[in-house]
Amino acid sequence: MTTKQNKENFDLEKGKKRHLRIILSSNDIKQALSFVEKLREEPTDKVIRQALETAAVVSYARPFSGNFGTEQVAERPLLFNENDIPEHLFNLHEEIKRLRNTAYAHTCANSNELFIEWNSENIPLGHFKILTYELNICLNSFENLCRAVLKLATKAELEFQAVRSKV
Repeated sequence: MTTKQNKENFDLEKGKKRHLRIILSSNDIKQALSFVEKLREEPTDKVIRQALETAAVVSYARPFSGNFGTEQVAERPLLFNENDIPEHLFNLHEEIKRLRNTAYAHTCANSNELFIEWNSENIPLGHFKILTYELNICLNSFENLCRAVLKLATKAELEFQAVRSKV
């Protein structure tokens, strides 16, 4: 592609919005990674652990959820093609998005993640999400997924810079 063709095919304003979306999305994934790293330290306080789990799932899923853009930022999702996520991590990627939508960011009454404890008179003693165990099993994979997505975001940013430098 010639420089003239690059200039014609490259919409600078659209490119700037996409670039900013990549930066914001990368920051979300970096946050998720830092929460996962803290979870791997196995905090004993249940409230802190649940807060870290919620933050990790919501931060990770944010770049892949629908969202309107602004004058400065492109709409989500526009990070990269989700099919580029490594195959061995793709199911976890989908599961984290599902957990975000059904258990962490929204309440889903039909969700299987809810457990209600009853006393002998059938009075509810409390309800508990049984997600801690589920996330605890896959923390290594969750960390690997965050790192893989960050690599894809970095690649997308470098591609943007390469195209822009040719314009």
